[in-house]
Amino acid sequence: MNDSHSKVHLDALDGLRGVAILMVVYQHTLATAVGNVVTGSFGFRFPYVVVNGWMGVGLFFMLSGFVLALPYYSNVRTMETVGDFRAYYQHRAKRLLPLFVVMAIISYLVGAARGFDRFGSLLLALSTASMFTSSEFFPKINGSFWSLMVEIWFSVLFPFLLLALRRFRLVIAVLPILVLAILVRTAGAYFPFGDNHTNPVKDFFVARIDDFVVGMILANLYAQKKLPQHRNGMMFVAGWMTIVITAFLWDLRMQGIVPLFVVAFFNNLSQVGFGLILVSVLQSGWPRVLVSIWGLRVLGAMCFSVYCWHGLLITPTLQMEPFNLVAQVEYWCALILLSSLTYRFIEFPEERSLAKLFRLAARVGVRSES
Repeated sequence: MNDSHSKVHLDALDGLRGVAILMVVYQHTLATAVGNVVTGSFGFRFPYVVVNGWMGVGLFFMLSGFVLALPYYSNVRTMETVGDFRAYYQHRAKRLLPLFVVMAIISYLVGAARGFDRFGSLLLALSTASMFTSSEFFPKINGSFWSLMVEIWFSVLFPFLLLALRRFRLVIAVLPILVLAILVRTAGAYFPFGDNHTNPVKDFFVARIDDFVVGMILANLYAQKKLPQHRNGMMFVAGWMTIVITAFLWDLRMQGIVPLFVVAFFNNLSQVGFGLILVSVLQSGWPRVLVSIWGLRVLGAMCFSVYCWHGLLITPTLQMEPFNLVAQVEYWCALILLSSLTYRFIEFPEERSLAKLFRLAARVGVRSES
């Protein structure tokens, strides 16, 4: 494989991460209020079409699979020897664990300052055992940590998934993974839980493993130059339309029109949507230009830190008055400032180039920052 094709334009991937983190923050700060407005003031019967920012987590998972797999499919790295396995795990631990541990402790201290003693929740979170419980699936110290635990477990399984996808025919390797994930999600759809769209069974790492695997498959196809080429942006538009359709189906489910077991397949529909979006920005055209704007790229680069901080910084005022401009400005200023600090000093403490860290210089290359 030639060197030019062994590199992916990470600006676009950073931009998609930026889109994903904006979706998540929107979900937790504005979505409910927007849904109330469109249903109460405009009589719109399908609020999930505008209250679906939580789907951004699925985009994160797919991008993680893509970014982790691409260096191996592009022959930049290998996964053949014990040393390769060791190097991979050391790299992933260095990338994920420092911020995860620091933010878990900070989350605990914030809760303690607010009068909540959640030391048990801290221990469960640090061990990722929270994922295996119902009461702590959304850790009480920081509910957003549930998806970080899914990421950690996927990172543990990644080398074995990579070997399976390489050793066996694609259908033989992927079909059991897909069937297992759908079966677990189907069981999870009937699991009683307070949250309507996420629960300890339906969103257990086994149930979400196909999100990552789809990203890995796209990385393989990209490395082999087998992705479809449509530079007019139709795939980008079709991808977002698919996401809207998925949100619409969630609305029908919430209204009892769609059977409960169908929920298990909503993930697959969103995988199609996000897959089309990812493919569209991997080639030249206006979708790549759109998602490569500097602000999105910076948010995407810092998405790990932003994700860890965004829930902690939501104030009672912002919860009660989400359209309060002052509260929103204060929230975003604090979020960007604190995220920038942890991004600079905890995520990448050895990187001295601020221009590189904050995407002020052009950057092309395969680098796993997921």
